[in-house]
Amino acid sequence: MLRNRELLSVAILSLAFYLALYFVFSPAFSLDEAFYTNSARDVIVGKGYTGWIIPPLFTHIVAGFYFLFGQYEYVARTIAAIFGLLSVITVYFLGKRFLKERYAALAALLLTVLPAFTLLSQRVMTETSYVFFWTASLLFFVKGIDENKNWLLLSAALFALGFMIKFSMVLLLPIMLFYLFLEKKVKTILTSNFLYAGVVLGLLMLIPMFLYSQSLFGNYTELFIKSFQAYSSATSPEGILFYPTNFFFVAAATLPLLIYGSWEAFKTKDRKFLFVVGSMAFLLVYRTLVLEVRETRYLIDIVPFVVLLSASAFSKLYEKFGKKALVLLSILVLANVIAGIYLVNSFANNEKYVGMKEASLWAKDNCSPPVVANIVGPAAYYTGFEIFHMNNETLKKNVSCFIYSKYEVVFPELEARKADFIHGAVSVYKNR
Repeated sequence: MLRNRELLSVAILSLAFYLALYFVFSPAFSLDEAFYTNSARDVIVGKGYTGWIIPPLFTHIVAGFYFLFGQYEYVARTIAAIFGLLSVITVYFLGKRFLKERYAALAALLLTVLPAFTLLSQRVMTETSYVFFWTASLLFFVKGIDENKNWLLLSAALFALGFMIKFSMVLLLPIMLFYLFLEKKVKTILTSNFLYAGVVLGLLMLIPMFLYSQSLFGNYTELFIKSFQAYSSATSPEGILFYPTNFFFVAAATLPLLIYGSWEAFKTKDRKFLFVVGSMAFLLVYRTLVLEVRETRYLIDIVPFVVLLSASAFSKLYEKFGKKALVLLSILVLANVIAGIYLVNSFANNEKYVGMKEASLWAKDNCSPPVVANIVGPAAYYTGFEIFHMNNETLKKNVSCFIYSKYEVVFPELEARKADFIHGAVSVYKNR
């Protein structure tokens, strides 16, 4: 415990930071979050999994927490904070494979305050759980290669669990192969029985996914094919710069350290950090050239490499400038903390969703199901009603109420009426 005192300090700081931000801002669920929480509620009431092409494990984790602790917002958001904390811990231990302990703790601290990760640790989304299984699987893979091949079994199990949260977990496979190539251990690992045992274990753990795909589509692999078709295709030329420019946003105030760390890795030909730089480059190129859907959060698997390389860069600076380097580090960490708080606050006060919770609860007490809404997910979660998506046809339906956010798809004919309830950007209209 004393040997890992830096980890303990960072872990406590991480959990306190994430939970404090939740209690300060406590935003209502967004459209994406409501997808998972509604699906989790469907699982609890016996409707089965309704996530279609989304891997089911995260929804079932949320359902398990709901079953044990009740269907409260803070319960669902605590899941994201817990996985955020677990990710910080795995990054620390992964960092110890590359760095001295104090700098591994710094990598964990940088992950804690990286703005994009801070925001996602407040949201009921798959990202922080995905980062945890990503880093944990990579950690035990590296341990299996460098120490005891028994760890490869645990790496395979964690990989399978991560794959059941996000199919992009498959991108870890070429990164693992890249590590083997740099360490010149490809032939050694190919003769290891533990590698093949890990493959078998992973496939056995994925059987529930294959069975789910069979029940949904009548084909064991159709789930994965449809997911790939939905999210991956040739990127249009006008969107080619989206992920490269958003990478700078994800790196945030660690960018100077990241640039310096990359230069040092190439200058010293350090295999460990050439692996880190190469892994970042691979993920960025894949997202730029292949992924059609453009969301900054899809860069989240780059984040562990960002903080490891940044911590390595600081270690070099500290060797050269001593305690003077701490001034730069303090500025960068403070800048990230401020940016993270700003992001969380902006999310909590997103004009599109401000008032959605209050309006939906009012509709729950004053309307009867079904109702029509132009933001379906949150409205369904907070009312518990069947919701029809708002369009020109559903506006003509004989329903009791319409829940309408003026920052979503605009319907002037509805705005011309007098609202029965208004909170923020969301209004409720009774159908008269």
